[in-house]
Amino acid sequence: MSEAGSGRRLLTVLDGPHAGQKFYLPDGETILGRSADADIVLDDDSISRRHAAVTVSPNGRVRLDDLGSRNGTWLNDQRVAASQELLDGDEVGLGEVRLSFHAPPSPVRPPPPRSRKLWRGALLAGAAEVVVLLGNVAANALAGWTGTVGWLAAPVVGVLVAMVNDVLKKSEPEEQPERQPGRGQPSRARGPEAASGRPRGAPSLVLVLAVLAVVGLALAFGVRYVSGLVTGNEPGVERLEAQQGIERSGVALTVLSVLETDHFTQVRASVRNSLEFTVTLPVYKNAVLTPDGGESLEADPFRSSWTDSIPPGAERQGRITFPGHLPAARTAATLSFSTVFGQGFGGPASLTTPPFVLKDLASARATAGAAHDGEHAPLGRAPGVVRGRLGPRGPTESDRAGG
Repeated sequence: MSEAGSGRRLLTVLDGPHAGQKFYLPDGETILGRSADADIVLDDDSISRRHAAVTVSPNGRVRLDDLGSRNGTWLNDQRVAASQELLDGDEVGLGEVRLSFHAPPSPVRPPPPRSRKLWRGALLAGAAEVVVLLGNVAANALAGWTGTVGWLAAPVVGVLVAMVNDVLKKSEPEEQPERQPGRGQPSRARGPEAASGRPRGAPSLVLVLAVLAVVGLALAFGVRYVSGLVTGNEPGVERLEAQQGIERSGVALTVLSVLETDHFTQVRASVRNSLEFTVTLPVYKNAVLTPDGGESLEADPFRSSWTDSIPPGAERQGRITFPGHLPAARTAATLSFSTVFGQGFGGPASLTTPPFVLKDLASARATAGAAHDGEHAPLGRAPGVVRGRLGPRGPTESDRAGG
C-alpha cells in the first residue's frame, strides 16, 4: 500500500541521516522542532527548538505555519510567511531538512452546487423586488397613485435580476488554485458538468424564476393591500352620477367624484373662496357624508388629502376619505362641513351640498369596466359623469335648488 493510500497523513524525511523516516500526523496541531518537547523531533542544528506547526483541521484540511524559526520554513521553495495549506506531494523545508507531505486521496470536491448560486441570485432579486415595492408604497402614500401596472413591476424586476445574475455567473471564469501543487500532486478531477460538457441547473433556474414570480406577485399585491388600507389610497368604483355643488356667502363647495373602495368612501371635492379673507375647512370632526335615510360617515383626516385653508380668490381641490360605505342601492347623499372658519366677517357658518345621486353599486361596477383598472380619476373630473353647471362666478339658481 502506498503512503498516500494508507489513509493517514504523514511527513517523510527526504535527505540527511534520517532520510526515509516517516512521521504520521494526528488530528489537531503537531509541533516540529529540535526541542525534546516537540511532537516531531528533528535533531538538526539548522532547525529551531520550536520551528513549525502542522495542523489537521476537522474538515481534513492541513495547514503549515512557521513559528518564528531562525532559518525559516519553506513550502515548494517558497518561504512561508503566513499559514499555508498543504497538498499531497508538497515539499516542506525546515532549515536544511526537506520533508515530503503525503495525504490520503479524498473524493473530488465538487464545485458549489448551482442551486446555491441560484438561490444567492434569488436573494439579490428579492432585494430588488423590495426596492420597487418601497417605491410603489411611497407613490401610493405621497401621490395617491393606485395603478396596477406599477405593482406588477416588482416581480418582473425580480425575475429579470435573477436572469441577469445567472448569465453573469455563467460568464465568470472558474477559480484557479493560488499556487501550483508540489511534486507528485495528482491532477484534480473535473466535475460532472465539465466532464459532460452540458450546462447544469436549467430546471433549477426555471424553478427559481417561477418561485420569484409567484412570491413576487403575492408580495406585491399584499403590500398594495396593506398600503391602501393604511393610506386610504385604494382603487375603487365611481358612483357619482353628476357633480353637485353649492355657493353660500362667497364660498363654493362642489362634489366632483365619489369613489367606493374596499374599505373607504372617497369624495373628491373643490372649494372656491371668493371672499377677501382666508377660510378654513378642516375635515377632522367637521366633514360628514350623509346618505338619504342612512347613517353618516365621518372623515378620516389621516387618510385624506385635503388642504384646510383656502386663501382669498383661490380654489383648492382634494380627497376626503370616509371609513366605511354608503348604502349599495341607488341613493342620494350630502357632503357637509359643520363649521366654516374665517378670518373676517361675512362668510358662511357652515356648508352642505344639495343631495347628489349615487348609482347603485352593481351598476357602477358594470359601467366601470376594465378600462379604468381601479385608478383614481384626475382631480376635477369623475369618469363617466356629467360636469356640474358651475359658472365662472358660481352655480346657477337651479344648482342652488339642487338641480
